[in-house]
Amino acid sequence: MDPIATWLNERGISAFMLIYRAPKKREEAFQDVQRAIRIVRSRALEWNVDSKRIGIMGSSAGGHLAARVSAGFDIKTYQNVDQVDEFNCKPDFTVLLYPA
Repeated sequence: MDPIATWLNERGISAFMLIYRAPKKREEAFQDVQRAIRIVRSRALEWNVDSKRIGIMGSSAGGHLAARVSAGFDIKTYQNVDQVDEFNCKPDFTVLLYPA
């Protein structure tokens, strides 16, 4: 597990780690992060997470991806798969750690 996610979890902050596709095209990683935020938001009640306080943090290439989804959350990158895709993928906050 990621040490930052572990540190946050130990302090009562729910943290999830996304392992996204290393794309030939950048769109795949962007699709993965949009879908991940939607999944967390759609399951917030089940996972005891405040659906209005879902953010993203990333470093290096993950920082670039965090910035991209924060600024481009309204860009549709894939066709809806199921009802999860009806949820908003806009992060409520963003932390960039040395983004690429």
